[in-house]
Amino acid sequence: MKIGLAQIKSVTGDVKQNINHHLRVLDHVAERNADLVMFPELSLCNYDPDIANSVAMEPDDIRLRPFQQFADRTEVAVGVGIPMRTSSNPLISITVFFPNRTKTIINKFYLHEDELPFFSASSEPPASILDMSKKIAVSICYEIDIDAHIETAASKGMDVYLASVAKTPVGIKEARARMSIQANRFRVPVMVVNSVGTCEGKTAGGGSMVIGADGTVLNALDDKEEAVLFYDFKMKTTQTVAM
Repeated sequence: MKIGLAQIKSVTGDVKQNINHHLRVLDHVAERNADLVMFPELSLCNYDPDIANSVAMEPDDIRLRPFQQFADRTEVAVGVGIPMRTSSNPLISITVFFPNRTKTIINKFYLHEDELPFFSASSEPPASILDMSKKIAVSICYEIDIDAHIETAASKGMDVYLASVAKTPVGIKEARARMSIQANRFRVPVMVVNSVGTCEGKTAGGGSMVIGADGTVLNALDDKEEAVLFYDFKMKTTQTVAM
């Protein structure tokens, strides 16, 4: 199995431009034989709680169709970050488009206290598993700080822990230290995809990374580059493709 971490810069509130940018990135790496490409938290609108409600999307929004079409055409699954509309505040969601089958929507269960005025927490159990050739446990940003999340994922037999985040330079540094400990604790690889540019009006920290099951960082992007970092589970190698 091969997973790509798409570290990109999103424009705050401009869903159309961000979708087009996602698709350009995907077209650029379509021939890299990946099974899944994952984007950062709220990648379609950029992470900014103040604007999330105004740009929230329905699960079947017509603007999302190109991602399903890409997955069907290339046989590459794609995970994108979306503020999902509800009757109250939106959910922080990752929608995963699978080739020629129904998409999966993963909603953030554990919200940071700063997010509570702007978002709704998922009512579904945490630590969703994508059952591909590997069992991929998906977490969304703050969830990596909650031990119960990864512990639940481990109880479900995860093969890899994959986090989609929007973190500042300080935040991603802390995530790197914490995820190294967790990788070693549960003896599984951990992958973290972060954004660059800005998040919530602050500098986004980049630093998307692949951590081996012994807690060693196998590769990490810098804090500015837009690139896709791949990890091949069979070969246990990484590869970076610049945008």
